[in-house]
Amino acid sequence: MLSKSHQQIALISPENANTAVEDCTIGFEQAYTDQGISIDKSLWCHIPLDILRSEQALDYVIDFMQDHSGISAAFSLTEETARLTSAYQSSERSFKYRFAIFR
Repeated sequence: MLSKSHQQIALISPENANTAVEDCTIGFEQAYTDQGISIDKSLWCHIPLDILRSEQALDYVIDFMQDHSGISAAFSLTEETARLTSAYQSSERSFKYRFAIFR
């Protein structure tokens, strides 16, 4: 996505509760470093596990995306967060973003 001129990329993931999420987050960060681009961690949405496992999860993602209107793309670290991000994209409240899914 960085090579396609996206620089306001949201990172959508569960809160950092295991090494898989941590490793993927580090890889996301490394992509910016490799391109020499500053990282805006205010665009990172780490969803608390209690919210992720509840009916509040989609509203959490919707609120985050709407609070960060400059986002041009979103990168989801897990299947679960990818489903939420896709549901947001499909909702009538979304802008049209491009999404990449990392599993």
